[in-house]
Amino acid sequence: MQKLLSHKWLLLSLFVAILAGRTLLTSRHFYTHDDIQVFRVNEFIECFKRGEIPCRWSANLGKGYGYPWFNYYPPMIYIISGLIHLSGFSIIASLNLLMFLSFILATWGMYLLVKELTDRGDLAFLGSTLFTLYPFHATNVFLRGVYAENLAWSLTPFVLLAISRQIKSGRFSHSLPFLFAGIFLTHIISSFLVVGFAVFWLILFSCKTWRQLLLQILLGIGISAFFFLPAIFEKNLVQSESLIQGYYAYFNHFVSLKQLFLEYKWNYGASYWADPPQEMGFMIGHVHTIFLGILLVIGLFSRRKIKQQKLIFGLLFATGFVLFLTHPKSAFIWQLLPSLAYIQFPWRFVGWAGIPLVISASLLMKYLPRLLSYSITLLVTIALLLYSYPFFFPRDYDIYSDADFLTGSLRADQQTKSLFDYLPKTVHQIPTIQSGIFYFPGWTSRTKIEVDAETGVIVDTSPDLAWRETPFRLAMDIVSVISLIGYVMYNKWYAKN
Repeated sequence: MQKLLSHKWLLLSLFVAILAGRTLLTSRHFYTHDDIQVFRVNEFIECFKRGEIPCRWSANLGKGYGYPWFNYYPPMIYIISGLIHLSGFSIIASLNLLMFLSFILATWGMYLLVKELTDRGDLAFLGSTLFTLYPFHATNVFLRGVYAENLAWSLTPFVLLAISRQIKSGRFSHSLPFLFAGIFLTHIISSFLVVGFAVFWLILFSCKTWRQLLLQILLGIGISAFFFLPAIFEKNLVQSESLIQGYYAYFNHFVSLKQLFLEYKWNYGASYWADPPQEMGFMIGHVHTIFLGILLVIGLFSRRKIKQQKLIFGLLFATGFVLFLTHPKSAFIWQLLPSLAYIQFPWRFVGWAGIPLVISASLLMKYLPRLLSYSITLLVTIALLLYSYPFFFPRDYDIYSDADFLTGSLRADQQTKSLFDYLPKTVHQIPTIQSGIFYFPGWTSRTKIEVDAETGVIVDTSPDLAWRETPFRLAMDIVSVISLIGYVMYNKWYAKN
């Protein structure tokens, strides 16, 4: 009992996480904007059963003609949910459990990070609760259904924690390369944001360990090279421009200051497509903004010396800058950096702004009298539960099972959703006859492969047609193996010396 009481703040934090994610502990399906993953998890498992490691090609996506989905979409969520499924759960339940796991990770990571920075369990509890019940967290889970992005977001506090401990101890963090590799294998857009956060975090503390961080990022890229580098350097093989055109053009998805700070809005509609009353909300959350505002006023007029002033103001600057990128006034930055267009939705940054916002608020609390900070922690927790908790529910559950997605009425829809995201450039016209295979580099045959000039379908498939790694992909596979072996050998050498 004494041992449990010594971890009371962590246990309370995990209780909040379980409370927020409890509706995911079910095998029932609920609709989200990105409702595409049940079929893809099954495709990933089938890919492995065929002996294709690493998996790159889906045999049944692309309207049944095959599709290079796994060459461009990171494998981590499919690996985890696939393993859960193979242990006896349905695919729907496996995806729900994966999302529930991300709640635990987000809470645990932020708790450990704030505890490291403040050395106080109560503030770590407050920080983790602010993070877990951040309104856009609910948006990502129950509205958008972005398993990969949410997992990367949940892992980010662990990256910042590992960097902090590395700076403090002066010792090389053995977990950081794997954390970076894990995020590179989880969500590409998020991986660039996390690296940016990591570099900024290092600058706020000390640049003395920049060589270590650079090596760890490079090791992370090396370990994940089998996927990460082909996904980037083979973008020219697919019609990826569809990802940044039409609905997905970033200028359609800026938000106003009113939407960020003033609105109390929770709807299950989409961005831009939906009528304004039904459109999704983009709020930071009144509890978060009012709480941070009060702390800033107290901090400005307080006579107590704030030792972590550089860190706090750096985090506040980061919060403001990340939120600025969601506003139309930041359009010049988006135009200056064309690659930002692949972020698609500027409001995506609302979720990422929560990380520095929560950390800065938790740090400011450290400089209040202990009794006052306890009282505020209690009040803010109650306010958060009343304010944000209603968001952490699906719109409704439906009656669909795995079979509906894999062989039933939803199969055709699943095969064609997001069809143009990574459609091979050889396809100029979608064929109407349901037979054949789309050509994509990786298909090999002893005879010359002929491809229809319009549809991109392989003509007269021979019996020896097979999927193989291209020289470039094989080289990246080897880089991953060498990086992993080299990292293990370095750890052994480091331990001895």
